[in-house]
Amino acid sequence: MALAPGTQDRVRQAFAELCSATNEQEFLDRLFRHPVLLRGDVVQWLAGQIDRSTEQEKLSRLAMANEIRMSILASEYPPDLGPVEQIWRRVDSGELSIEQAHVAARQLPVTESLMGLYVTHLFFSLAEGDAHGVWRRSRMRGDILLSALDACAHRDEPALRRGRLLGTTRWAHFLLTEVPEVRVLELGDAAGRAALTDAQAAKEADEVRHMSYELAALWGDPYVADRSIEAYQQNMMAWRRRGAEELGQVEGLGPEAWAMPEPEVALRTSIGYWRTARAAAPNDPAVLIGLAEAAAFLRGLTGGELEDDAVSAVREGVAITAEPDSDAVLRHRFLALSNQLSRQ
Repeated sequence: MALAPGTQDRVRQAFAELCSATNEQEFLDRLFRHPVLLRGDVVQWLAGQIDRSTEQEKLSRLAMANEIRMSILASEYPPDLGPVEQIWRRVDSGELSIEQAHVAARQLPVTESLMGLYVTHLFFSLAEGDAHGVWRRSRMRGDILLSALDACAHRDEPALRRGRLLGTTRWAHFLLTEVPEVRVLELGDAAGRAALTDAQAAKEADEVRHMSYELAALWGDPYVADRSIEAYQQNMMAWRRRGAEELGQVEGLGPEAWAMPEPEVALRTSIGYWRTARAAAPNDPAVLIGLAEAAAFLRGLTGGELEDDAVSAVREGVAITAEPDSDAVLRHRFLALSNQLSRQ
């Protein structure tokens, strides 16, 4: 794919800076400051611009950049260097308003730098740590990133599409554990379902399991994480009150902004995704415990018996985690559920 003329000029300049680095750290800083150089099509374009008979040093630098592109994980990506982080910092310093930041994020020098590894890193950086106290900043930064992605001409390139969809779902999950917001749930669910559809169409069982897991957590965790049946109504009231405070009192939005689905509806949706994950990975203990615990929590809210597939998930989980090298925490959780079943 040909690069836009303006992009060609910026790529040439960024690559010239990279080639002039005098040590490894300087090389890495300049590379990650210009993530456009980590795009596969840009690497191919640059390779075609280099004279192989006279520019061996440039070829060597490009090969180094490409090796890093192919080997680094999103969790290893250095923070705070790229163009999106620069916009975030300018908002934090008061140099840009949030509205101006959205405009800046949609400009080509930013959108052309988006690639799967970089976007995955950005979303994961927004969904780390304790949500309390950083909810509003994470929400603002994620919205700015989404503006850049919406304006990105190559946003459906496979690696970037996956990073965008998975990242949006995980970021939404993080936000919802702190403040109920219908818009965020809808964003996360739509992105996750699109990623799940992609995985199902490609018949990638691991990815089907992964995205079903993420969607199940998106719908379930805000309602059950760190909550007990005994104090459930008080916990839910406090959570919904945070929506009224943050979205109503601070932002002037109406009650529909935080009118999240009722717990029974959300948990049944979560259980549906756990079932999809189980169909893709029948013997995954993390999926089995997710299904079993979500069903057990729903039973605690509504009464009645566990459904057959939840009971079988507990029994299979007990058997799978009986091996000496199994996860001890998962083993304990399965045994606790099994003991509950035996007392019924």
